[in-house]
Amino acid sequence: MGGGALTLFTAALALMGTGDAAPQAPSGFVQVKADAGVEILLDGAQAVAEDLHGVTFRDVAPGIHSLVARRQGAQAQHALITVEPGQVTVHHLAPWRPEGDKAGESTLILQTLPVDAIISAPSLGLHKHIKGDEPLVLRKVPAGTHKLTFCNDYKCIDHRVEVHARDIVSLLVDFDPGEIRDESATFLAHLARLTERCLGDDDGASCRQACTLTVMAGRPSPACARVEAEEPTNIAGSAKDDGDSVPATSDRALPLP
Repeated sequence: MGGGALTLFTAALALMGTGDAAPQAPSGFVQVKADAGVEILLDGAQAVAEDLHGVTFRDVAPGIHSLVARRQGAQAQHALITVEPGQVTVHHLAPWRPEGDKAGESTLILQTLPVDAIISAPSLGLHKHIKGDEPLVLRKVPAGTHKLTFCNDYKCIDHRVEVHARDIVSLLVDFDPGEIRDESATFLAHLARLTERCLGDDDGASCRQACTLTVMAGRPSPACARVEAEEPTNIAGSAKDDGDSVPATSDRALPLP
């Protein structure tokens, strides 16, 4: 076989492939209409609007994604948006509300490794709280900067966390290297995947997990409507807030990634 024929034969094989790889759905696009200066996060990826066209995200995988919009002096906005293959999804922000509005209070999720620890946060009314196996969930956290102190048998770590209105902030305190990692983007992406499996695949287990996470974080969730339809007595009803104290704490287990 001549060199030219061999080249054509090799190219044909490359085009044919093995037949095992499934074709991937084309990515989509997201445009968020926002005023200049507004900060937009899509699954944790950050961009800032420069003009009235807002922010555009390209090469976004099809499915449900977590979106956060922030503007100085106003409550952060949270949304779950659905991206279709090859389509442009346009998201319009809601009217901004003042940052001091109590409706803008946030949620703080604290995990430690090792899991047993003592946590203090004076500005949140938390004094030497003994944490066990489960994450500590602080709800109705006011926006601002809060000092946290984490202690175990051999070390104490101080940390200042900045919380924006209507944020969900997830921190992992690793005592051995003495570091604190912000897992908020991972948490929101995990929640978005659960919600996608719930709504797209009608996965009951994913619906229950997504509903549990959002209810405990003080957020509404479309997954809870699915759970409510199937189980009239469900986790959404059992996790409702019993009071207006700041912060409300919970020792329930969270199925974090």
